[in-house]
Amino acid sequence: MFAVACLQCNSAVHCTSHCMLQIMFTVVACLQVVVRVRPVLPHEAFQPIAVTCSSDGCKVQVALPDKDSVKPSLAAPSRPDAKAYEFDSCVTGSTTQAQLFDICGIDELVESAVEGYNVTIFAFGQTGSGKTYSIIGPSLAALQETATSPSEDSNSSEDTARGALPTGLDASTASAAAADPKAAQAVTNSSHHQGDDSQQQQLHEGQNSKCSSRSITPQLKQNDRLLPRCIAHLYTTVNARKHEVGCQVLVSCVEIYNETVTDLLARNKNRQLQVRQDRNEGFYVEGLTQAEAQSPQQALSLMADALSYRHTRAHKLNTQSSRSHCLMTCTVASQELGSRGATQGVRRLGKLVLVDLAGSERLKDTGNSAREAIRETGAINKSLFTLGQVLAALSVRGGCGVSGHVPYRDSRLTQLLWDGLRGGGRALMLACLSPLTIAAEESLYTLHFASMALRIKSQPIIMMDPQVGLHVNEGLALAHAIAGFCFE
Repeated sequence: MFAVACLQCNSAVHCTSHCMLQIMFTVVACLQVVVRVRPVLPHEAFQPIAVTCSSDGCKVQVALPDKDSVKPSLAAPSRPDAKAYEFDSCVTGSTTQAQLFDICGIDELVESAVEGYNVTIFAFGQTGSGKTYSIIGPSLAALQETATSPSEDSNSSEDTARGALPTGLDASTASAAAADPKAAQAVTNSSHHQGDDSQQQQLHEGQNSKCSSRSITPQLKQNDRLLPRCIAHLYTTVNARKHEVGCQVLVSCVEIYNETVTDLLARNKNRQLQVRQDRNEGFYVEGLTQAEAQSPQQALSLMADALSYRHTRAHKLNTQSSRSHCLMTCTVASQELGSRGATQGVRRLGKLVLVDLAGSERLKDTGNSAREAIRETGAINKSLFTLGQVLAALSVRGGCGVSGHVPYRDSRLTQLLWDGLRGGGRALMLACLSPLTIAAEESLYTLHFASMALRIKSQPIIMMDPQVGLHVNEGLALAHAIAGFCFE
């Protein structure tokens, strides 16, 4: 079961014009946390190991180096100074990308975004722990190769080029994401100006004729990371529901570099965007570009092009270290289709956000002494410290509508993660660790914040278009609040 909320008021609601729409409440759940220990690299073969995972895949142990001993110590269950943590899942470096996708239950998260939920997947950890490797991959060339790969069971290149999404949405729905300031302020190539119901039916039937005999899933390779797998599953889910629901997918990509927000899909990459706060205390990027993607290949191509402009720098711990936080978003606007192909019922605006955070680091470890590198490290660590404060505040209060100050405003990063952490959506934290003893203290730092994230509770709500005529039933909301349910 799920709770329904209006984008305009973020409250539990019911519909007065459609008697079939009822309020349903979800069981309060905790933020999901999965720990991934990266494999030992070839040049690290002779370095001591401090991080190990249990055989049941639920616990991770970190053994701090013995400062009084000359010889390095190995992690072992019998060591009294070893610290153990338990999470939803803990996976080793031998885990494949497909296995990680299944273990994290990301297919269900992606499907939730299509249904209208806000879904956030973010990777957290020190620099060189495998965050970008897990989310995007070791190189953009591999991502671009997946973007240009032919679809499975493709019948014609023309169909792939023209896209296969049965949008079937009227003009108001097609631009709903742009009208919502928290979704975006500027939409690129996203408006479908359609006429009456007959024109909508013709458009829907025409698109269905193109895609009914084939799957639009791209050919995924074994080493494809979470980003291409999420996008592929998103379009597979949309395509499976094309006869019942009309959907439109909009993609955007922003980076936070030295506390400035840049739109990586915009033509002007030097323009700094402002983060604004709306009437519901939510945050959005003013002037953000959203591009419509009618196929997974087109979505991946847009993402790969945007990511090529991201700030990176080489240092001792990583030859291609991310110097910015990056948020990759797919907004799904959907509406049910009637028997004649015309849209009807409630319009939903779901969101899938993949966040590749820059890693925490120390200047003495990275060896960077340039002024710009020092500034980057300071900005990264400051924003991650603020994120830790937000996680700490949410873990204490539960993160599900309970009163209390949460310092979202103290950093651009936490402002833009508001939707994913506030308790109204679904979130997955991928805590990435280095297995080496020299990184043991940083690994403990990551696990400390992952433990706090594990205590954050949420009550996911479906995000509705405020134009559907929904309103708040205060009496019913109060009754369920007294019964112990949480509301935003």
